[in-house]
Amino acid sequence: EIAFSQDDFWNAQFAQLWEETEFVDPLKGERLKEEGMRALKRGDISSLRTIVWDLYRLLPTWQQGKLDMRFSDAGLKRTRGQG
Repeated sequence: EIAFSQDDFWNAQFAQLWEETEFVDPLKGERLKEEGMRALKRGDISSLRTIVWDLYRLLPTWQQGKLDMRFSDAGLKRTRGQG
């Protein structure tokens, strides 16, 4: 839970998702990446959190599994509504 309250955690998650190229909806993924960059520039971490989750949901299932460990380690379990 502590990691999820840290701005750096969300910045790092976004940076990792920024590098991803395989989204189930590539156009939406690119739009979200651009929106995320704008949120970073504004310092709007609340919006960035939402964008990170939206990008996460666009990952293929096999990619989500790789990130599930990181989110679980931070104390957050993925629920049906979050992926």
